[in-house]
Amino acid sequence: VYRYDSETNEFSDVFRTVVTPPGSTTSSYCGSAVHVAHPFVFIACRGDNTVHVYELTGLSNSLNFRSTYTESAPAENFGDSLSYEPSTKTLVVGATEEDSNNGATYILSFDEGTTTLSYIYKLVPVESGDNEQFGHYTAISGNYLAIGSPFDDEHATNAGTATLYKWNGTDWTFHQHLHDPGHGLTSSDYLGIHVAMSDRHIVVGASQYNGNDGAVFIYKWNATSEEYEYRRRLDAPEAGGSFGKSITLDEM
Repeated sequence: VYRYDSETNEFSDVFRTVVTPPGSTTSSYCGSAVHVAHPFVFIACRGDNTVHVYELTGLSNSLNFRSTYTESAPAENFGDSLSYEPSTKTLVVGATEEDSNNGATYILSFDEGTTTLSYIYKLVPVESGDNEQFGHYTAISGNYLAIGSPFDDEHATNAGTATLYKWNGTDWTFHQHLHDPGHGLTSSDYLGIHVAMSDRHIVVGASQYNGNDGAVFIYKWNATSEEYEYRRRLDAPEAGGSFGKSITLDEM
């Protein structure tokens, strides 16, 4: 993982340091996912099924190693995705190749005092299948968690989907599927390749929609039904660009 810093509120091109987690090798694939929740930095190494915790300290913002969490078998590619909810100190980790690439998503609790991660829960796809890559990308906001499965076959081969879960105080329970309400998805659209969410919106990328043009599906929270309802689809501004492969969301 390569670290760059900003100076006077502007990002410089000055390289700061290489972050090499302890015990990692070329087959560790460190940096498979990175999440910054200042002052903490979570770095996943999917080849080792590990997440490493670092902390920025001091006036110089030194990046110091704090702890390592390792998930044992049957986890595979644990660390393909990371998302974090600071209000509940919950880290979500995707393991896309578990169970014949069907995938799984792990819920961890982060203790800021001890800077350690602890296992809480594991989610698997609602419908049994194969090669869904459930957990390819995740997004968490408050008590809701969206998980992408870009190779889900429910509507068509590799059409994809995203699934929303809700924390009820005891368990993470299935809440709803997020997809094209007209089921207009076709083979290899890869809906769920990327997801982002807030307390008001969820956006889901389908990078191969309409060939490899791509599209982004937008859902808005309905307080009456307590569901995220489909609102519109953003089509690619240019052909062939895999629009929606990477997304971010900020409520202004």
